[in-house]
Parts: sequence; structure tokens; C-alpha cells
Amino acid sequence: MKILLVNPPIPNFWYNDEYYLPSSMLYLAASLRQHGHSPQILDMKTLKKEKTLGQTYAYEESLCSTIRAFEPDMIGFGCLFSGNFPDVLRFATVCKEQFPHVPIVAGGIHFTIHAEKIMEQCLVFDMIV
Repeated sequence: MKILLVNPPIPNFWYNDEYYLPSSMLYLAASLRQHGHSPQILDMKTLKKEKTLGQTYAYEESLCSTIRAFEPDMIGFGCLFSGNFPDVLRFATVCKEQFPHVPIVAGGIHFTIHAEKIMEQCLVFDMIV
């Protein structure tokens, strides 16, 4: 199975845009690979987009072009902290609109804490972990 793992960008309101490796995604990708899957990571924190009104669209275009090129069987979003949730929700919504046949999975602390509420209110997510 081809699985695209997406690490969302640093939110505009965040004061610090230092880069750090998405270790949880790296571990997950290694485990998936060991079990015969083909993961690819799109680390949107490495996509330096100008902080303009068009920035959101630029990230969405990068995401959609990666999906078109990779043609994943599943898309997984990470959400390291709750400040990333609005972006993850927006990107997942774009994915569901553009690629409705591809299941969307999300995980991270925000999804762990608010699992029931998210599954009830955010129908773009097929699964959360």
C-alpha cells in the first residue's frame, strides 16, 4: 500500500519557525516499510512559503501535486500540537474534496485528546490514531 504521511507547516501565528525532524513520522514510515508498504513523507515544514495571503493556497497546491504524483492509497496527517489542528483539518478537507476515494487518517496529541469529538464533527477523517 502506498501511504503519504503529511507533516503540516508551522502555523503563521507561531512565534518560532525552527525546523525539527518529524521523528514520529520517520518511525512510522520505517515500520510501514518493514511491513511491505511504500510510505512517502511530505514535510510541509520544509516548504518555505512567503507569509502572504496566498500562502495557504501554495501549501494546498504542494499537497495536491504530491498526491497526484505519488497516487497514495491512504493519506496520513500528523498533528504534533493543537495549534496545527486548523491546518490539518483544512488540508484534510482539500484532500477529501480533490481525492474522495483516498482514506484519510490523522494522529497526534490533539487527535488523542479529542478523538470522539473529532470523529463526530470532522467527517473528512476516516480514522484517527
